[in-house]
Amino acid sequence: MISEGDRLFGRIAIVSGYLTRQQVLLLLKEKQQKAPSKPFGLFLVDSGVLTRRQYEEVTGIRRDIER
Repeated sequence: MISEGDRLFGRIAIVSGYLTRQQVLLLLKEKQQKAPSKPFGLFLVDSGVLTRRQYEEVTGIRRDIER
């Protein structure tokens, strides 16, 4: 099952222009198979899909939304 936090991270990455919707859907499935307990953003960094800077930017936006 995909967490709401992972879904939100994916939506922000799409809006930020880092990933397409199709990429997010495929990567969420891959994450569920390979690293189900790892947060989606860290999975993307570890996989080389996002840079650390991009991860931090998306995470910052996510924190602002969740406040």
